[in-house]
Amino acid sequence: MAKKKSVPIGHPDRHWEVHDAMQTMKRAGEIVGDKKLMAEVKKMAMTHADEMKQVAHHAGRLAKMGRISPRAMSKLAQT
Repeated sequence: MAKKKSVPIGHPDRHWEVHDAMQTMKRAGEIVGDKKLMAEVKKMAMTHADEMKQVAHHAGRLAKMGRISPRAMSKLAQT
């Protein structure tokens, strides 16, 4: 993944990046305050973590068989 180029502070294009970050943080605060939603988020996060654990296990087996390169395994480890 390509790194995003940083726009200098005070640059006109930075306004939208800062605005978007502000909106994201505001929404995060609303989400954290909603206990029912957070309970569902936690359940979904656990399900996602289990799925990724299974993918990693399968990839590990394929790597032992020489079917996945070390480079591909490092990419999987980063996700």
